[in-house]
Amino acid sequence: MTYGDDVPAFTYTFNEDDLADGDVIQVALGLDIAAGYKTDAGNVKAGEYGDVITAAATVYDGEGNAVTGNYEITYEFGDLTVGLRSITVTAKDQEMTYGGDMPGLDGQYTFDENALVEGDTLDVTLAYQIEDSDKSSSGNVIAGLHPGMVVEESHSLTNGENYDYNFNAASLNVLKKDATVSFNAEDKDYDGTTDATRDGDFVIDGVVGGDDVRAFDTDLTFAFVAPNVLRDEDGNVLDRTVTADGELLTVGKDVGNYNIAFINTTEAKINPLELTVTAISQSMTYGDENPDLAGQYTVEGLLDIDTLDVTLDYDYAHTPKSHAGRST
Repeated sequence: MTYGDDVPAFTYTFNEDDLADGDVIQVALGLDIAAGYKTDAGNVKAGEYGDVITAAATVYDGEGNAVTGNYEITYEFGDLTVGLRSITVTAKDQEMTYGGDMPGLDGQYTFDENALVEGDTLDVTLAYQIEDSDKSSSGNVIAGLHPGMVVEESHSLTNGENYDYNFNAASLNVLKKDATVSFNAEDKDYDGTTDATRDGDFVIDGVVGGDDVRAFDTDLTFAFVAPNVLRDEDGNVLDRTVTADGELLTVGKDVGNYNIAFINTTEAKINPLELTVTAISQSMTYGDENPDLAGQYTVEGLLDIDTLDVTLDYDYAHTPKSHAGRST
């Protein structure tokens, strides 16, 4: 039998030729095991027990009278083998995101409750078996599947010596952490182009402190979405969108622990240029026609790619008609 099972029904044998005609035999079988070989619940402990299946025989004649005294009965008591009860504990697989708290392991296991004998109890303490090679620069378990990392630290099993106890370790799956790389762009003065310049290093967000993750500009180009100054309805200069085009390179010992997204837009201003238009002073002889003003001005600050057309006119505060002199 197996530990915890019901004691099986016992059987016996005898030589029927040893009985006189008409006589019958009745045999009472029993189990004689000392209390020390039983658990508190009365279950026979696992082991080999010799001569513990006992027998007591009574012989009756055809009229039902006990005639046992007419026989010399020899008994050979039987042995009982109680085998270990098999029980298997299986830890539950765990999952987490890189850099987060390790999942709690209290109660994170299963077993067939029918394998546990009534009255016996089982409690298992689990732990993570982490090697140095499983850790990142910041000391966190690296991203990926780690078979067998959830192990048993200890267990408490009532009457455990009567069980064939087995344990199946579980895996820890560490998902990659989301992180972003962004950039800043420099404001610039209007130059007629969409060219933009990155301002400083790339900004990396979401990386655990102590991890080695770096971003490099391999062939990125930066550009405003339009070359002109952007203003609101009141004339205030607004930010324009700057985009990055090309490949961003992310490297470092711990880069494999992250899903890195590149935010390829930012904002910066295109500031207006100072532009000065100066009218060229004119002179004339009294009575002549006013000088032609077409093109009679100079411009400072205008880019070569742009053009400016200015129309000049005379604006007299008064109109002297009868004397020579300067009129402004």
